[in-house]
Amino acid sequence: MRICVVLILSLLSQAVISQNVWQNVEESQLALKSSQEREIIPSSYSTFSLDFKMMKKRLQKAKPENLNGKSKSISLDLPLPNGQVETFIFNESSCMSPVLSTKYPSIKSYRGISNSNKYNQARIDFGPMGFHGVIFSEAGTIYIDPYFANPDENYISYYTRDHIIEDDYPMSCGVNTHHILSEAEKTLDLQSENFYKSSGAASVVKRTYRLAIATTGEWGSIYNTKENVMARIVTGVNRINMIFENEISTNFVLIDRNDELIFIDGSTDPYENPTLGSSLLGQNSAAINNIVGSNAYDIGHVFTVRCSDVGGVANPGVVCTGLKANGVSCVGFSNISSFMVNTTAHEIGHQFSGGHSWNNCPGILSQKSDGTAFEPGSGSTILSYAGSCGNQNIKGTNDDYFHVGNLEQFLRFMETTGRCAEEEVTDNNPPELNVPVGDGLFIPISTPFELDGSATDIDGDALTYNWEQMDTGPTSNLGEPMGNAPLFRSYPPSSETSRVFPRLPFIINNLESRFEVLPNYDREITFRFTVKDNHPGGGITVWEEIQFESSTSAGPFRVTSPSEITFLEVGQRFDIEWDVANTDNDIINCQFVDIFLSLDDGETFDIVLASNTPNDGMESIVVPNQLTSTGKIKVKASNNIFFQLNRSNVVIRQPSSPGFYIDVSSNEFDICLPDVVEIELTGTSFQGFDEAVALEITSPLPEGASVSFSDNNISSTGTATLSVDLSDVEDSQSFVLELLATAENAEDVIQELNFNVTGTSFDDLELIAPENGFQGVDQTPIFEWSPTQNADSYTLEISKSPRFESSNVITEAFLPDTSFLPNIIFDNSSLYYWRVVSNNKCISTPGEINTFSTVNLDCKLYAADNIPTNISFSGTVEIDGIAKVFDVGVVADVNVKNISGQHSDAFQLTGTLISPSGTEAVMFDQTCFGSTDFNIGFDDQSPLDFQCPLAAGEVVKPQISELSVFNNEKIDGEWIFRINDNKSGDGGQFTSFDLEICASFEIENPFIVNNNILDIKPGFSEVINNDKLLVDDNDNFAEDLIYTLVVTPSFGTLSLDGTSLSVGDQFTQEALNNRFVVYNHEGTEEGEDKFIFTVIDGDGGWIDLTTFDINVDENAVSATTDLLESSTFKIYPNPTNDLLYIKDMSFKNENWQVQIYGIDGQLLQEDNLYNEKRLSLATLSGGVFILKLSSESGTASYRISVVR
Repeated sequence: MRICVVLILSLLSQAVISQNVWQNVEESQLALKSSQEREIIPSSYSTFSLDFKMMKKRLQKAKPENLNGKSKSISLDLPLPNGQVETFIFNESSCMSPVLSTKYPSIKSYRGISNSNKYNQARIDFGPMGFHGVIFSEAGTIYIDPYFANPDENYISYYTRDHIIEDDYPMSCGVNTHHILSEAEKTLDLQSENFYKSSGAASVVKRTYRLAIATTGEWGSIYNTKENVMARIVTGVNRINMIFENEISTNFVLIDRNDELIFIDGSTDPYENPTLGSSLLGQNSAAINNIVGSNAYDIGHVFTVRCSDVGGVANPGVVCTGLKANGVSCVGFSNISSFMVNTTAHEIGHQFSGGHSWNNCPGILSQKSDGTAFEPGSGSTILSYAGSCGNQNIKGTNDDYFHVGNLEQFLRFMETTGRCAEEEVTDNNPPELNVPVGDGLFIPISTPFELDGSATDIDGDALTYNWEQMDTGPTSNLGEPMGNAPLFRSYPPSSETSRVFPRLPFIINNLESRFEVLPNYDREITFRFTVKDNHPGGGITVWEEIQFESSTSAGPFRVTSPSEITFLEVGQRFDIEWDVANTDNDIINCQFVDIFLSLDDGETFDIVLASNTPNDGMESIVVPNQLTSTGKIKVKASNNIFFQLNRSNVVIRQPSSPGFYIDVSSNEFDICLPDVVEIELTGTSFQGFDEAVALEITSPLPEGASVSFSDNNISSTGTATLSVDLSDVEDSQSFVLELLATAENAEDVIQELNFNVTGTSFDDLELIAPENGFQGVDQTPIFEWSPTQNADSYTLEISKSPRFESSNVITEAFLPDTSFLPNIIFDNSSLYYWRVVSNNKCISTPGEINTFSTVNLDCKLYAADNIPTNISFSGTVEIDGIAKVFDVGVVADVNVKNISGQHSDAFQLTGTLISPSGTEAVMFDQTCFGSTDFNIGFDDQSPLDFQCPLAAGEVVKPQISELSVFNNEKIDGEWIFRINDNKSGDGGQFTSFDLEICASFEIENPFIVNNNILDIKPGFSEVINNDKLLVDDNDNFAEDLIYTLVVTPSFGTLSLDGTSLSVGDQFTQEALNNRFVVYNHEGTEEGEDKFIFTVIDGDGGWIDLTTFDINVDENAVSATTDLLESSTFKIYPNPTNDLLYIKDMSFKNENWQVQIYGIDGQLLQEDNLYNEKRLSLATLSGGVFILKLSSESGTASYRISVVR
């Protein structure tokens, strides 16, 4: 038996070993194949052999990925540059359409995520050209490629930074501006608000574009067969998908007939001059369209051999347009793996409207994109020219990510011109960001600074961060910025939320960097905190932007002591000194600083030596009980981002003479009030010291605080607990408690305990505007409220329901100021509830609810019925969309809800609204260069000023005239929206025109008749009838008067026909009249209770927040003692499908009134009963109803069900 067990274990062990498809190989073994050519030779890599058959067998079990569900995945190891392997979990993720995949079953691609590190993701593919892989890791991007140009079982794993493409290859992309880019950049309007926040998106949308890649015969002939070429293309697309999927949830799938676009013979392909990229650019669209048709793809590209003029070329912003195939990559004989990132991803970025991100590249400045030149010198991101700019190079090759400014261009383009992709709403949610530093700071010149932020992600994704500069000043040499030119290069995202400027080694070693230049003159500086969620298969990038300025009125800020290597002892008092350098002036306004100690040569500064101490140039500190030989001191502005370090080491050693030291469990306390803080005190003796130590707090306490010691007299090695009671402290504040420890024959020890306490009461918040209960508020109101002492920010919430559900609430979070203009137009004739949530790091608390109603307008939508109609390409034309209005009245407000259409050059269009009276208002006139279609609305009250592009789908203020010119004109007649095409040669189609016309009307509000106190015994229930609460209206009935519960009772519940009511629930006056609303007191104590409500009448009239009072009293007399017991009547069958039998079981021979109500309180049917009744319910639909029986003896109600 033992032998069997050992044998089984041995077999299992061999099975596990055999599953490892990768084996390390010594490169010396490959020298035997030295006759084979190599294509990729990085400066550093590891070599492996691959069991190709086993790998294919394992991957066959992986099912296609599913973004919103689970699909079967498999594990597979991938080799790393350090010679190790890492396990990834893979699903199939094809880069080919299902039809194309069927044609080439030997070519497969997969997407995976690390089994041990969620930051690491991978894409792999294999086919007749071997295996290829890419890994995005925290340490950098890793490629796995064949060792030899003709792949066999041998492979290399390397970091892409270790592989530089040869310098003599032309890398300029030669962007062909056509008639778009130069003008588009002049009007480039990147928004500081992150795209997903400003677009109101709740979930991330994944976009899939149909990609058509053609090849010249000269390039295709390198690989002999279409299958080999297709395998090469799939490798490239797979690596591009890795980038676009991760950054903006976008991927590309090769079209069904892509193989028909592959040419193997240059003499038979449709291309001339294959070595001139600029020539191929104009040929590719026609070539692809002639073979597969223009409707078969969304974006096209062509691969060719090495070009003599460019490395690649593309028209900008052409995806989904007639020029969508205008993109060229001169791949040449270079390995397609790296070239796809360095060139093809660059050119595709242009096709999605992206501009160059570099600021200076000598010799090709004509290619500079002024509106997006965010990076100094050559730049380093995908749309930079890294490695191609001589002495302006930042690095030798592009990093494989886009600058956030380019990403915003892509996202906004995809929402307008580029919106032809297949869209899928994923289960991914954008991260929520917080940048604690607001706009408006000033920093001293030539002084380091640090930026930090935070983010949360409800999906638990592996977030990565970077800080990228957003300034685009004049062309400047590296290290010599002018104006608002970029100062700091972009670095790849990492798991670190903060960034120090410049990088720490330059500060410590007092070195200058041409890539990171501290400002030494007055200027603006803009950064974005960029966060990527790296969600597998569909990630997204979001950002927050801040802006600050450097000022020559102060700086440089410097630490002057210690200035050389300094030896200190634990417990010693030491003076830290710095040059204030005028940073305490009115501009920089740094009145306080924080001082930190690093034990690891500046890598971390976890030890606080002083907090919020005056910025006076000197602070005396007590050296903590922390030993180090590489200490550094950091002095940082308390309310700003700038700081400075000392350069030389600080050495901390044990004392050389007898003494003691008191350690505290912490010197820094961040407290949410109210609280009691327990601080552990521990004594340490040096050189045999053994005297008793006395403890006391010598500094004044804040109001409401108290302190106590568990023992205020301890031995030199004893312990004690200090309790700081903050239960009665209310306001946010910072203060320092000084702990003094004394003993005979020893130096005193002082510990500063720094408290930052945050209050959680926001009772001083008051809502100011709109005024509570105000009627007729404009549809774009500004909201204002008073500041509250304890709030760091505010969240404004506006809703048509006091429940403030996420589905109907307008929310603007983390507002730093006390006023806000929402970016929407509110519905007219509507009641709104609004409140402000006060936020700080401890708590978010909603304030009281206020109400307002918008202006009363009767609006109607009219659509043109004579369009769509074409806009001719010949001559200058005039096209009218006509909306016919037969209603009669006078205009109070008119809005162009939407016009839409297509045009090959919308810049040459003028749009004008003309009334039946002949009045004209120009909405836009020959604007938004680069727009290829239009989809826009116009409203004088829009919170959005006119902005490009014309196809954004927004409702904006008119560019030229105001729509109010039509006020008081007659409504009836033909309203015309006229489009003038002012230039021949371009055309399109006018698709739709929707017009909204509003007339004002007077309303009559409902009014309160009865609002009487309800008396009730503790623990009892009472009906609230119309004797207690009655509202009336001169032009509406009881069933039209709807109460909305805004504040519920504190000591009981309200119910409607037995169903408990909560905030936002409604009941009618008819329900009160019919005694369906009941208050149930929960408890035994007497006291006061209440609820608060509003009333609407459905016609725009309403009653503001009103309180209904409830008196809970043992001596209360019930007002509803006439309610009958449920046993008074026999009712059957229930449920019923028609007939209902009712029998009076009291046998009193009384006449009863029979009424049937809907759940909403509406009377549906009534009859009379004497002893018994057979009642037909044939007129009722299926559902639940209330049967009410009334006589002089009382009333009884029953719930009945009708089944259909």
